[in-house]
Amino acid sequence: MEVAAFRSPLTEHELAELGRATVNWGLVDLFAEALILMIRGNDRENVVKQMIVPKIRMLRELAPEVGNDDARREIGEFCDQIDDLASMRNHATHGFWGWHLNLQGRPAAAHSHKAPGQPIKGEDITHIADQIAIATRKANDALDRLIGFDSTGVDYPRNLYFGSEPPGPVVA
Repeated sequence: MEVAAFRSPLTEHELAELGRATVNWGLVDLFAEALILMIRGNDRENVVKQMIVPKIRMLRELAPEVGNDDARREIGEFCDQIDDLASMRNHATHGFWGWHLNLQGRPAAAHSHKAPGQPIKGEDITHIADQIAIATRKANDALDRLIGFDSTGVDYPRNLYFGSEPPGPVVA
């Protein structure tokens, strides 16, 4: 395995949590797309080109059209969570990691030019990963309601299978 120019300050656990956050963020993107397409109809080419913030904006605009009250509420909660998480997730995954020199010691932290002086600490990664996981369940529940799938008694996590067609949730 090749080494980078600088040593990662993250523990193995923090690296694993950052990986969990990254993998689950892909599900956030998938569910945002699926919900938009379910409500709006087939405009896949335009929707998949968008970054997550415009997708959430689109989903928020479409939410009033959802007839199912529970699904509409869950979509709103999903959008709120992603609004809160997007900048933290971007900071953690696109910032650069090092040791933040401060009066409290040298904690592992990510610096971002978009939020100078506000580093995200390695110890914060689990919270971010947990919130992303919760958001995926909220979006999945809304999608289940929209497609009429009764997920009562189905435990999380589920498996996601895909082939040459666009992926979708499958209970296995």
